Amino acid sequence: MSFWIPLMILLVLCSIFFTYVWQQYRRRRELEMLSKSIERVLQGRNEEKPEEEKVEEEPADVKKKRRVPREDVFLRRVYYKLNRLEQVTVKGYEQIAAERDSMQDSIEELAHQMRTPLTNLEINLDFLAG
Repeated sequence: MSFWIPLMILLVLCSIFFTYVWQQYRRRRELEMLSKSIERVLQGRNEEKPEEEKVEEEPADVKKKRRVPREDVFLRRVYYKLNRLEQVTVKGYEQIAAERDSMQDSIEELAHQMRTPLTNLEINLDFLAG
């Protein structure tokens, strides 16, 4: 009888230890996945992708790697919000680029409209001076 009590205690302690190690491994893996997702969002801002790369879809195996396990609802919510953040960020940068191009076109048009009267004035002044 005295042999079984320490053995049971040892088994319980071992199971607690291995459960703890397993949970730490899972959390570390989840944090790495979150870190990669955040890095992807941050790199989306700094990366200038050619148009043909923007159009192409990711391969199916890449999408599978980023899939979140069903049992972790919290992690799925965080991934959903990160994906939404990425979409909003990309749309924002596209809108900024479009506004920058529009502003540049307006400045070029204004410069052209200013040059024409100034050139006419210069020609008239040369004519009057000469």
